[in-house]
Amino acid sequence: QGYLTPFGWGMEFDTDGVLNTYEYLIMIDGISSPEVISIRQNTSTPAKGLDNPGDQAEVELYSVPLNLGVNFRIVAANTSINGTQDYFLDWSLNFQNYLTATGLTPDLPIRTYWGSSNSTQTLTSDLVDASGADTLTAGFSDVITFWGTRAVTGSVSFVDDLAGNGSPTLADISYPLYVKVTDSDLNHQPDVVNTTTIAITTSNGDSMTATVTETGVNTGIFTVSIPTALSASVTVGDATLQLVSGAVVTATYTDAVDSSIPPLRNQPRTDAITMRGASIAISKTADKTEAVGKDEVVYTITFSNSGAATARIFKATDTLATGFTYKAGSTTGLTTADPAISGQTLTWSGNFPVSSGASATLSFTAIAGGPRGTAYNNASAEGPNFVTVLTGNTAPVQIKAPVVTITKSADPASGLPGQEITYTIHYKNTGDSSAHTLLVIDSVPAFTNYVAGSLRAGDASSTYATATPRTDGAGEASWPEVQGQVSGSTISFTIT
Repeated sequence: QGYLTPFGWGMEFDTDGVLNTYEYLIMIDGISSPEVISIRQNTSTPAKGLDNPGDQAEVELYSVPLNLGVNFRIVAANTSINGTQDYFLDWSLNFQNYLTATGLTPDLPIRTYWGSSNSTQTLTSDLVDASGADTLTAGFSDVITFWGTRAVTGSVSFVDDLAGNGSPTLADISYPLYVKVTDSDLNHQPDVVNTTTIAITTSNGDSMTATVTETGVNTGIFTVSIPTALSASVTVGDATLQLVSGAVVTATYTDAVDSSIPPLRNQPRTDAITMRGASIAISKTADKTEAVGKDEVVYTITFSNSGAATARIFKATDTLATGFTYKAGSTTGLTTADPAISGQTLTWSGNFPVSSGASATLSFTAIAGGPRGTAYNNASAEGPNFVTVLTGNTAPVQIKAPVVTITKSADPASGLPGQEITYTIHYKNTGDSSAHTLLVIDSVPAFTNYVAGSLRAGDASSTYATATPRTDGAGEASWPEVQGQVSGSTISFTIT
């Protein structure tokens, strides 16, 4: 009468998880005229009893005429049972038409029973399990999805890398988190890389939705890398998890269908991981408590980590006191590289680890200078997994310096032309450090002349009469005896 003998071939499928009934029948129908592919629904209590594939599907929901080469084909097999050529009968049904007719969803789990029939409303012979009992329970397939994938129970877990290795329970803030979903029934397209989504929440209030991507074609394993950052404040939706030490991160995967009989739908699968942070304390010392200009001072910065994670120091900064300068090539400890220098600020940049419970040091030499007084120093440390720390004013060094004062007097205070005037210069050091290489310069007033041989010098109590005569200079008076510690002395000379 057409393409086929008057017979039917098709599948009954279960959608509600009840083992001994079916809900729909899809059949390629060679009995009806014209021949069709139809979708029928089983709506009533089976007259032939439960668990019977011969139960009729009473209601036709949809049908489409056969069109050779379009929605079905007949292909010769390489077998001839009983001497008669065997054939493969392939047929297709528009998926959207099927969904519209049944009202079902694409991810619905089903079990199928395949058979043949001399009726348009039922199956009478099991095509798959001919040696077993001819019942729905015995003949139903494993749970599959409409995509054609076998339903399995999915899982989610935190892992060590994008390949999906490892099963950590702790992770360090500032490093990426890796999450793996294992669920082969997500392979809707086995020849391409598939994706799905997971929900991420944290105990400190952050959350995000992440896309996990299959590790390869048809692997059924999906992974994602999630950036993390240390922060007490949270910005939801910025693609980075802001975390504090001790926060718990939870990954939730909604498993659309599992392998249970009957299958469970939309089950949450979860895994959690605890985040660790570092906790850095910083201190600084100097190898001496007092210095004079050009003395070398060795500073040592100590970084102590009391946190659970290895601290990652990305930047160590030191601000020298005014007048101090860094000595090139003097850095030891965390690094031996010289710092970048901007004004009084020294900056060492890199990735310097300090293990949990451990300490590390950074030492360098500075050349003392600056005004007399207490020179303080400031240091700081920054990194991605600990709160920035500063020492404040620390490592005081007392800078000592001479304070030289000078006075001058004339005797007599006034005079007539041709009269001799004796000038006396008194100088002293009231500071807390020696003055060296002192040079006293005096220019005689206009219209006067220096009296040769009149230069004298002595201690603070000297007078012109008691001071020691000195050799005249060439317009200036200088002599070795004033190059030394200055506590107070006098210089006298006469002009006319």
